[in-house]
Amino acid sequence: MTRGGIADGNRYGKRSEFTLRVRGGGAARRGAAENPGDAGSVERAVRPVIETLRFTAPFKALEPFYGDDGGMKIMLISVSAGIMAGDSQRVEVSADTGARLEIVSQSFEKIHRMDDGGAASREIVLSVGAGALLIYSPLPTIPFAGSDFTSATRVHLQDSSARLVYGDVLACGRAFSGERFRYRAYRNGVYVTCGGSGAAAGLLYADNACFIPSEADMEGLTLFEGYSHLSNLLLFNVAATSEQCDEIRAALSEFPGIGGMTRLTQAPVPAAVQAPDIDISPAAAVQAPISAAPPVSLCVRTLANGSEPALALHERIRAILDP
Repeated sequence: MTRGGIADGNRYGKRSEFTLRVRGGGAARRGAAENPGDAGSVERAVRPVIETLRFTAPFKALEPFYGDDGGMKIMLISVSAGIMAGDSQRVEVSADTGARLEIVSQSFEKIHRMDDGGAASREIVLSVGAGALLIYSPLPTIPFAGSDFTSATRVHLQDSSARLVYGDVLACGRAFSGERFRYRAYRNGVYVTCGGSGAAAGLLYADNACFIPSEADMEGLTLFEGYSHLSNLLLFNVAATSEQCDEIRAALSEFPGIGGMTRLTQAPVPAAVQAPDIDISPAAAVQAPISAAPPVSLCVRTLANGSEPALALHERIRAILDP
């Protein structure tokens, strides 16, 4: 295992990197009962192990937490005021075979004003091994007035047994400071590919969000429609029965905004739309009934006023599916 701190030449974090690789702890083991009065032995999940952890300023990572299921939760923190002009970040997270890993953040992501045409960028690379589960769901992003930010998230699932839960929430800006859609540009691409063979292999999902308020009515139809927050929740290769999907639909019917659920196609995106750099590939999603046969892949998208409804819905859906 390797651990690192601030690299030479990166004192102020203009070019920042975070790399984490976690391997599964192996099969569950039987051990003595925790209470002396309990008879026999109990089966305990084996905790994942950090194989690699290194980072440069302003990134840091807290000591991991462990759940009853043996899963690992790590909080990725940034000891800075937020993203500034000229920042370039790369986040790479790998959950190897059999690992259960959740990545959370400690605060909302603030993208500050960028004068004189300045911009910032981030690349996120997520890898999920066979039989592994990766939950990547940072807190919402707030683009300040005058900011220009580009993010690209690329996810690779080793095969159809690799599970992913990915969530994001985007605010219109600092609404209570009169900064609704006052940023210059916000671009966010999310691409999911799957290895292995058969119909599940290839580019499974691609979403390119490009919001330039000076060129579009962000309050209008098909965009934010008067709401302040847009959220996405992606779930790949999760076990979901018809009853559980009905529960999700019920939760959406109670949602204080606009929301919908889509089952993603089982087949990959046609080769004709797979550009070599996958910068312009369309989303591979269709509206379809949900089968009772697991696993399935789902996309839930909402519009709401405030981030709390979206975050609460994401938690509720995760509790329903219990991936």
